[in-house]
Amino acid sequence: MPSALTVARDYSNPRSLGNRFRQKRFSMFFDFLRGARAEFGRELRIVDIGGTATGWTPVDLDAWERELGTRISIQLLNIEESKVPVSGRFSHAKADCSAPVEGVRGDVVFSNSVIEHLGGTWPALNGFADNCRSLGRYYFVQTPSFWFPMEPHFLRPFVHYLPRELKVKLLMKVRNYSIETAFARSNEIFLLDPFYLRRLFPEAQLHRERLALLTKSYVMTNFPGGR
Repeated sequence: MPSALTVARDYSNPRSLGNRFRQKRFSMFFDFLRGARAEFGRELRIVDIGGTATGWTPVDLDAWERELGTRISIQLLNIEESKVPVSGRFSHAKADCSAPVEGVRGDVVFSNSVIEHLGGTWPALNGFADNCRSLGRYYFVQTPSFWFPMEPHFLRPFVHYLPRELKVKLLMKVRNYSIETAFARSNEIFLLDPFYLRRLFPEAQLHRERLALLTKSYVMTNFPGGR
């Protein structure tokens, strides 16, 4: 039987806590698009770094097109080739978004819970931020908060505050990871806070997503009205 935390993060369930946060995030993103719609032509080109077509399921893109008065196309950028065929308004390109990306250009860059997966090296984080600026006129980047007590990837409290030696052992025990997977996952995830985000995106405004009185995640954006 899935745990209560797993159910809360079930994005296929429209009533789950995770899905409600995602819908609220998309609503915030759309408000920024609506504020800038005079700058878009007949087509609004969104570059989604690290995203998937299913990640846009909560969005009625037809309704967005009607309200914005423009066609929407979404290019998905991922480090691996897509295993799921994309069609219609979606396209896919293979790219390492911690390094300079060539041949891709949109109007808006969107990224949801990706930057924390780059391993925490400054060149990788800074390369990602540079792509957010160069691949579109505006960007909207969301990432979980280091200071929120529940680690969102492992669904265990306080695990992200542990030294790697303890984190690897804990992940092997509570998630049944092999030692290879536990090392890889502990090295992959690096949660950020405003100290890092304001240095990566100095021109952006920081917005907070809250759960009760705690900041659950951050959104960095350079949209008009978001600065």
